[in-house]
Amino acid sequence: FLQSQGDHLADVGVFYPVHTMQANYVAHKGGTDMAALTEVQFWGVGQHLLKHQIDFHYVNDASLQAGTLSEGRIARNGTEFSTLVLPPLTTIDRDTLRKLEEFVGQGGLLISLVATPSASVEEGRNDPEVLAAVERLFGEARPTARVERAHGGGGASIFLPAGFTGVAELVR
Repeated sequence: FLQSQGDHLADVGVFYPVHTMQANYVAHKGGTDMAALTEVQFWGVGQHLLKHQIDFHYVNDASLQAGTLSEGRIARNGTEFSTLVLPPLTTIDRDTLRKLEEFVGQGGLLISLVATPSASVEEGRNDPEVLAAVERLFGEARPTARVERAHGGGGASIFLPAGFTGVAELVR
């Protein structure tokens, strides 16, 4: 009965990078350096947020794609958030990327760590649609320096090349 009623209210989502992990895994050899970096940043941002007493949700493609956008928030199944953190990504689903653009356009805050995607699940490496969307979000297709970009509707996208350090200050 305990915690069986009500909604989990956390204003931050942390994206689960399943496609990047799958794309950077080599059979019988394990993960690549990118897979290791993604894993460290994914778990590290969660620990960083908890250390700063900031609650969050882990969010996957299906949750994002099925989520309802309203006033800079994504809501689904009783959870909602206005900030989404992306660990380093190489590969993303195009529908997820479109949802991220809508989210930022309606007032959400998107924070990307270390690497932005260039490949899609649908087309593979150097997907022009992914590169164009990343450029719209961050001002360039492959950012390497810190980026803070305002979008219509009050949304913003931030690229942090050094990783999760400082995320807590951005979401308070």
